[in-house]
Amino acid sequence: MKKVSVKGQSIIETVVVALIFGIIFRWLAFYTRDLGFGAIARNIFYMLWAITIPIILIWVTKLEIGLKNWKFAIHIGFLIFWLGFIQSIGFATVGALKLKFSSWPAFGILVFVVLVMTGIALLIYNKVDEEKTYRYSWKLAFFGALFLVPPIVVGLAGKSVGITLFDQLYFTFGVGIAEELMYRGYIQTRINGEFGRPWRIGKTQFGPGLIISSVLFGLCHMYNLGSKDPNLIFALAAIFMGFFFGFARERGGIWVAIAFHVLWSAIPEPIMRAFGII
Repeated sequence: MKKVSVKGQSIIETVVVALIFGIIFRWLAFYTRDLGFGAIARNIFYMLWAITIPIILIWVTKLEIGLKNWKFAIHIGFLIFWLGFIQSIGFATVGALKLKFSSWPAFGILVFVVLVMTGIALLIYNKVDEEKTYRYSWKLAFFGALFLVPPIVVGLAGKSVGITLFDQLYFTFGVGIAEELMYRGYIQTRINGEFGRPWRIGKTQFGPGLIISSVLFGLCHMYNLGSKDPNLIFALAAIFMGFFFGFARERGGIWVAIAFHVLWSAIPEPIMRAFGII
């Protein structure tokens, strides 16, 4: 891992990188639209940009982001996967009450849900023994089978399977993998390298990297793709979700955060898009 020579250098570096990344992303979003790029072309362009930059940053800084212990990560990912249903209940509650996601009541519901998810996840992490060997093949097959759900559901409803498959591709690489590599892979790990992980909740150690990466993660969600209007409430809610992903990364490596983010983006959201829910 690349050493830092000035106290706080990792924080300055990652904050500047995140700001530049966000500014360029927003410029590209509007520039490609002004050039007449269609939605699919813009998403492909963004997806390539979003996943390439963090990979380059991780490679240049020689960061160890926890890719090696992937079998253990699959086990933890399977254990916390079910917490996504709690998240879905939160979104369903907001919808049932006909609340705007930019409202404070919606914010309260979503933050409460994420705090419950994080608390349960920390309890699970405390019970898992990393020295034990866990079977992973059937869990990996289960995750793979989940990706068949959206095209089957959409196809049976007589809607476009092709668009749904592209949405799955986009949410897998442009959202789940790209965001986790940037915020938990590069930013959180980079700051951990300087400040360490001096704090502990149960068996889960963490440090300033988790907090700062979560704040930056929230700020990046202040604007939706192509939107000119900031949504501070949504950004604040995303900060708390960043804590959930951050703890997942600290306990089981980057694969756990990626797995949860991908599965709960690439499975339900393409279905919701197909039916006009989002």
